[in-house]
Amino acid sequence: MDSKKRQRITQLIRTDTQKIFDGFGEVVAEDLSKYIKGKKRAKAVNRKLNEWSKGELQKALDEISIRKGAKVTLVNACYTSQVDHRNDTLLGKRIADRFFTFDGEVSQADKNAALVIQNRASDFQITRFMKKEQVHKILLERTASFLAERGHSLESSVSMGWLDEKHLKQGKPPRRRR
Repeated sequence: MDSKKRQRITQLIRTDTQKIFDGFGEVVAEDLSKYIKGKKRAKAVNRKLNEWSKGELQKALDEISIRKGAKVTLVNACYTSQVDHRNDTLLGKRIADRFFTFDGEVSQADKNAALVIQNRASDFQITRFMKKEQVHKILLERTASFLAERGHSLESSVSMGWLDEKHLKQGKPPRRRR
């Protein structure tokens, strides 16, 4: 990417970050400092651009918040786009820009994720530096509890299409071949 494009993107990031602090005074954001493994779109150019823009956004948040005396709260980014913000469970599915809930509601996926991020700022169980597997375990326990209150199990929620079966497979050790 040439320097003019970089300067333009940096200007946009800083201008919009300034507007956010002017309008709200406080920001809750995902901690994106960790490299996300296994993404298909992580080709060399996209990865470099993504890392650079995440860094520029983080730098803008840090510098502008200090200048304005505003607060920035960083939260754990794990599963924020897969959780239903209304009940903090894994009972939903993101497809493109839509989030489909277990009870039939359809919402804008980025808005749902933003509300999950906002809620996570006051979540005392899921901490910023917790590993993905620990976050998944907590979310699965919350989901099981939510379902049990309604007379369902994790397995039955999979068969009803409420829960993606990948969540039950995660965390289980792989079968050994004999």
